[in-house]
Amino acid sequence: MTMIFVDRGRLHHGQPILPLGTWMKRAAEKTTDAINDGPAHVVTDLYRDPDVKAALEKLFNNKCAYCESPGFAGFPWDVEHFRPKGSVAEDKAHAGYYWLAYTWTNLYPSCVFCNQRRKDQPTFDDPLLGPAAGKLDQFPLADEHNRAHTPNDPLMAEDPLLLDPCSDQPDLHLTFDATGRVSPREGSTKGDATIRVFGLRRKRLRDARLQVLATVSELIEESVAAGAPRGKTTLAVLAVLSRPHYQYSALVSAIRDDPAAFGF
Repeated sequence: MTMIFVDRGRLHHGQPILPLGTWMKRAAEKTTDAINDGPAHVVTDLYRDPDVKAALEKLFNNKCAYCESPGFAGFPWDVEHFRPKGSVAEDKAHAGYYWLAYTWTNLYPSCVFCNQRRKDQPTFDDPLLGPAAGKLDQFPLADEHNRAHTPNDPLMAEDPLLLDPCSDQPDLHLTFDATGRVSPREGSTKGDATIRVFGLRRKRLRDARLQVLATVSELIEESVAAGAPRGKTTLAVLAVLSRPHYQYSALVSAIRDDPAAFGF
């Protein structure tokens, strides 16, 4: 799909998934430094420590938090700040959420296409250059007057327009069609902003979703050809591929919820 809900509190062998070693303690100390320094604070690389990256990979099933693209073993990825650490695109006077630079719950694994601003390059079958997209320091709110500027301002007063994979339910805001195109569900403003900022309609992501659709179809047809009943086979294939550790699992969940809409 594009995004699934990820429970930051889920356990692995009875323990929460957190950076190992002393990182949490060091992060708390750097947060204190950041609050004392104020906007002049220079953010260090602690937020992308190897222990942080390892924990994020585990928590998010080795997938981008925003587009569900897999492959962290094969390409570099970013530790992304949901609330940007050094500047805010929508408010040029904002110093960034510097006091959250080392906060575990503000850190997400992101592919470079979701996090960095890049043009949607042509493919062989779709040769037109697409628009540039990527989050960078964007963090739009429903009302700019409620934006937090200091550690004393309440974050709960903000109403972010970007979906947070760890607090929102993305399937309530995003939907798909059989061409692999993602759209806001029922005109969701959060869905619309999330698609736009993260570039969730980029060509290669759309094509990856189409490949998942093709794989689902192939698995079903092979089983039916071998004598398995179509209905039970369809349910079984969709049940397996909608598990969170599979790529684009939420797309498969959408198919499972309405197979007819996707031709199954």
